[in-house]
Amino acid sequence: MSMWWPAAALEIKGEPIAGGATVYAVETDSITLAEEDPISNNVASGLATNYFLVDISTEECDYAESIGGINGMGSCESPYYSGSFTLPEGEHVIYYFSEDKVGNKSVFKTAYFIVSPPDTTPPVTTLTFGGAYYNDGSKDFIASAGSYVKLDSTDAMSGVSMVFYKIDPSPELLSAGLNSLTTASFTIYLGTFSLQDGIRTIAYGAVDKTDNYELLTATSVYVDGTPPSTQLKAGDVVIAGSSATITESDIITLTVADVISNGVMSGLATAYLLINISPDECEDGAQGGGFNGIGSCVNRGYSGPFTLALGTYTIYYTAYDKVGNQ
Repeated sequence: MSMWWPAAALEIKGEPIAGGATVYAVETDSITLAEEDPISNNVASGLATNYFLVDISTEECDYAESIGGINGMGSCESPYYSGSFTLPEGEHVIYYFSEDKVGNKSVFKTAYFIVSPPDTTPPVTTLTFGGAYYNDGSKDFIASAGSYVKLDSTDAMSGVSMVFYKIDPSPELLSAGLNSLTTASFTIYLGTFSLQDGIRTIAYGAVDKTDNYELLTATSVYVDGTPPSTQLKAGDVVIAGSSATITESDIITLTVADVISNGVMSGLATAYLLINISPDECEDGAQGGGFNGIGSCVNRGYSGPFTLALGTYTIYYTAYDKVGNQ
C-alpha cells in the first residue's frame, strides 16, 4: 500500500520553480509540469494524473466550469496536464498538483508569472569618465592617477546579465565582436577602473538575460600621467630650486611646457607663481604676498615677465596640464 504523496513541480526552460514564486518569463518560454511518485516502504503505485489551472482557482471552478485556461488547457473543463505549454503576454497564476493511482494527492501549489513579448533587443552600454577629464573637441583625455572609467548598461526587457570590456583589444577580437564564443577574451565589468599612460582603446558591450549581445563599441582614450615642465629664469640665469642673486633690471620669466609622454599630451592649462607667500598659507585663507599686484593669493596666475625691487624674495611656482597633472 502506498502512503506517500506524489510530488509536483513546475519548470520553465528546464529550471524548477519554487511554489509561490513570481516568475518573469517571455511568451516563448516553455513551461512543464514535472512529477514523481516517491517509493515508500518499497511501494509506489505510480502517477495517475497531473492537474493544473491557469488564471482560475479550484474554488472558482466550483461555481464557473467554463472559465480560465490557455489554448484549451488548464481550464475548469480541462485541468489535465498533457504536455509543455507557453503563456501569452500579461500576468498569470498557475495552480497545480498531482495524484497517484491510489488517490494520494500532492501539496496544492501556486506560481505567479509576469510574461513579456520575446526580447530581441540587446542592452545599451555607455562609457563615462570620472575624475580629471578633458576633451579637445575630438579626443578624450584623462589622467592615469585620479581618473577612472565607468560603464553603465541598461536593458528595458529581460535585464542586463553581464557587461564586458577589453583594454587594447586585438584587431581580430574587434572584428569578431562580442558573442558567446568571445566573452572569455573580455573582462567582466565589476566597477570603475583606471588606465595606464598612453593611447588606450576600450572595447565594451553587454549581454542581456535572453542572450542578446550588444554590438561591440570601441573608443580611444588618451591617458596623460606626466606633468608640465617649468623653468624659472632671471635674465639668462636658470633658477632651479635654489637661491640666486639678481639685479633690479633682471627680467624674470617662467617658461612652461607640457610634455609628450607615451604619445600623449593633454596640453598646458595654467601656470602659477606666488611671491613671499606659500601655497599652504593661501589655502589656509591667508592674504597678502605678491609684488606689484602679481604673485599674491588672489592673483597667482603667471601672465608674463616681471622684475623685482631690492630685497629678498621667495618665489613658489608650478603648472598644471588639462587633466590636473602638476
